[in-house]
Amino acid sequence: MIKRINHIKDFGVFKDYQRNGDFQDFAKLNIIYGWNYSGKTTISRIFQSFENKEIDNYYNGCDFKIEDYDGGSYTHSDIATAPLLFKIFNSDFVRDNIHLEGEAFNPILIVGKESKYALDQIAKKQDLLDKYHKIISGAQANSIDNQLNTLANSLTQGLREVAREIRAALQYGQSAYTVSHATVDYNPIIKSGHYKAKVLSTDELRESTAWATKNESDKLLDVDKFNPLYQLSTKIEDSKGLLNSIPEFSKIIQYFVDNPDVADWVEKGFETINNGKDKCEYCGNEIDEERTKELMAHFSKDLKEHKIKLIALKKEVIESKLTYPTLEKSSFYTELWINLDSFSTDLKKAVDDYNSEIDKFATLIQSKFDEPFKPITDFSTINTNYESVEVLKVKYNNVVDEHNKKSAEFAQNKKDAEEKVKAHYISEFILAFKPWEKDKLSIWLEWRKQLLSDKIPILKTEIEDLESSISKAQVGAKQLNTYIEKFLGRKEVKVKVFKEGENERFKLVRNNKEARHLSEGEKTAIAFSYFLTKLDETTDIENTIVYIDDPISSLDSNHIFQVNALLKEYFLSRSADDKFWELKCKQLFISTHNFDFFGLLRKDLNAPLFEHNGNKIKKKLYYYVKRLNQTESTITQLPNSLKNYSSEYHYLFDVIYHFENSSSASKTETDMMGIPNAVRRFTELYTYSRLPGHYESSKVDDRASHLWGSENSKRVLKVFHYFSHSNDITRMITNSDLMCDIENAVSDLLNLIKNNDKDHYDSLLKAVS
Repeated sequence: MIKRINHIKDFGVFKDYQRNGDFQDFAKLNIIYGWNYSGKTTISRIFQSFENKEIDNYYNGCDFKIEDYDGGSYTHSDIATAPLLFKIFNSDFVRDNIHLEGEAFNPILIVGKESKYALDQIAKKQDLLDKYHKIISGAQANSIDNQLNTLANSLTQGLREVAREIRAALQYGQSAYTVSHATVDYNPIIKSGHYKAKVLSTDELRESTAWATKNESDKLLDVDKFNPLYQLSTKIEDSKGLLNSIPEFSKIIQYFVDNPDVADWVEKGFETINNGKDKCEYCGNEIDEERTKELMAHFSKDLKEHKIKLIALKKEVIESKLTYPTLEKSSFYTELWINLDSFSTDLKKAVDDYNSEIDKFATLIQSKFDEPFKPITDFSTINTNYESVEVLKVKYNNVVDEHNKKSAEFAQNKKDAEEKVKAHYISEFILAFKPWEKDKLSIWLEWRKQLLSDKIPILKTEIEDLESSISKAQVGAKQLNTYIEKFLGRKEVKVKVFKEGENERFKLVRNNKEARHLSEGEKTAIAFSYFLTKLDETTDIENTIVYIDDPISSLDSNHIFQVNALLKEYFLSRSADDKFWELKCKQLFISTHNFDFFGLLRKDLNAPLFEHNGNKIKKKLYYYVKRLNQTESTITQLPNSLKNYSSEYHYLFDVIYHFENSSSASKTETDMMGIPNAVRRFTELYTYSRLPGHYESSKVDDRASHLWGSENSKRVLKVFHYFSHSNDITRMITNSDLMCDIENAVSDLLNLIKNNDKDHYDSLLKAVS
């Protein structure tokens, strides 16, 4: 149990409160009275700090200390760890737990801070859920799906254009190569990362395109390889014996030896004669027999055979000449022409050079034939080297091999060329389109989509859990309505559970019709009823300290009897011997500004002492919270002036009467601040007692004007209207003229009642005397 509040500093209206040593400690039941803005709710907020385990930021820098009957003391620094169990009802509870939300024509009643929090969280999470859906698949251009579609479409459109280029280059039909084919070819190239290497030069593209567009009729015949026989050296070696030999003669005619041309001419003519002619074909003379014998002796058989061999040798040598290989470009594939051109001229020259050496050797043989008696032994002028031909032969045969291979692999080469052309155009597109940049965006978009998609089921589950928590909170609707009925003393106002989709919600019903607005009294009634349902859920109420601040609304004080009865029913039970009331909770604080309600609370509960750890503690005590100035309030024992009256009306007259009869010097700042509220409230009660109906709309000014006249009523009420409910010392300081008029206005009020209603005035004097 809380024993006392030792001090309060910088906490609301308690600037620097210090408990007096002779001030009574708190009891089991504590009734606190104080006017509006005196500090009652502020005290409840000190205890509320322990309930919430935190201090509102508005009170940062505050300092307070409370003490319990077990010897423990707790400051503002201990609120999170103090072993105190509080349940607080105050205006904060009403504010936090009662809400009418939604459309004005279809409002939803939210009861409970947890339900309010849950609904707020549901709204936030639903907004987030809608936002995620919109981000992922919304109709706007920047939604993830639309961006991904745009990226995919840009790629598809690009590949569609590539397919068109490839069809044109390879002379394909419309359906032979479409965007689908291009996509199939695109994927392995982009994955390999080798697209730069697949871009062809202009010549390479032209060559590959030419091959790719060839028909079967363009296939060329094979070309024979160049395999020359180099016989010159062998022929020379083989003919040295013949060329070095001299034919045998039976008789030599020296003249013929010295003149081989003549000898040759004679020999040919002699052959003619030997063919049956006996006259010289040149001179026509007869050739005598002796001369015939001489010629026959010179042109012997051996010489003849020798010459025949030379003729045969010369023929063989000439026939050993090399022939050109096939060098016509038309016989080769065009892509080989450049290579062929690079050596064909040299090859021809090499062959010609080699053959010219053969011609030299043939000439040498001819010279032997012409001069058979002159041996030939020097062959140094003939070059038998064929290396230049051999080197060029290798180059030529390489081209031939490549050509023949192309012919053999014509179909495959055509296919390979087609693939090269396709890869070229696709790679050019890749380098221009830069899909890796789009891929980065696409990967990021896919990652973000997955991230948000993963959050969606989590949010849905969280919303379902929150809806479930609200549904559980609605279970107590029947008990809530029971408390509301007891609070208001009637059944026309109640809460009703209804279905909103799959979820349960509260609605306020008044006279079986949906209510769209809450009066302050109804709001307080529902909030306090909900507070009691929350207490019902408390399993250790006997260890709970309850603080109830102003359960009667300032704007609706018609339910004081019902509330008093409800409090008595809920918190009190008779002792085992039925001699006195017992408190169900550990300790109870009730504070109010309503004097009539305060009076009812005073009537109930006798207050015998009970022991706690050896201390005799009263069960019920009364306290007074009073505003001293703008920043100062204090807690005191209930003044006798409040103890002595059960009626607020009598108490207010006592305050006004004693103010009037006190000297100006003895009137404190506190008196000056409090008297406007007292006069205004007293005037309300007095005029209403005289005019209890709804006369002139029941406004105090109108009632006062009716009773005292317009001038007198304004004279009295002007000052008190200005200062009542202001609680602002600054206003009083800055309006010194009106301040000075307060005492005069009080005198005028009392004189008006005394002069116009003397019996009533005398009765009031008798009551406070």
